[in-house]
Amino acid sequence: MSTYDPNPNKRQFEWVPSPEIVAGSNLTAFLKQVDLPDHASLLARSEADPAWLMQQVFDFCDVRFHTPFERMLDTSDGIEWARWCVGGTTNIVLNCIDRHRGTPVWDQPFLVWEGESPIEQRSLTYAEFDREVQRSLATHGGQHGVRSLARDDLLEDLDRRDGGLEIGDGAYARAHGHMFG
Repeated sequence: MSTYDPNPNKRQFEWVPSPEIVAGSNLTAFLKQVDLPDHASLLARSEADPAWLMQQVFDFCDVRFHTPFERMLDTSDGIEWARWCVGGTTNIVLNCIDRHRGTPVWDQPFLVWEGESPIEQRSLTYAEFDREVQRSLATHGGQHGVRSLARDDLLEDLDRRDGGLEIGDGAYARAHGHMFG
């Protein structure tokens, strides 16, 4: 059992969600999916079996793998050298973009940029973003420096700090099949 107390002074919270908000929350949906009655039960179960928790979170969030993992958690070298999703490969493009291809989400906003002025706004749907990435990859020949496409070609009018890195890394992952796992 955990000894962590998120509210050690038992002070009142500034805001307490209504029963309707709690009923519609992701945590409530997750508890129902894993057939647990409350947060305390979830905490106890997750501490007893962290691999179970990760598998449940992956299932709930529909995390996808190019190559399925053989073992969720390997602590054979000690807990300090834990390895997760052993043998599996995935990447952020598969889980954040490609999973929506051919679904209604594909035509919904993927990226929204807002400037200092309320009228400064630009957005791209998943489909538009994908087309722009493909166009930029073709322009740059899919070369290793494709990260620059976000700064130079894709969204030159966007704030490079907020949009460039994410877009560039996504394009890089798509172009080079960069895998995490």
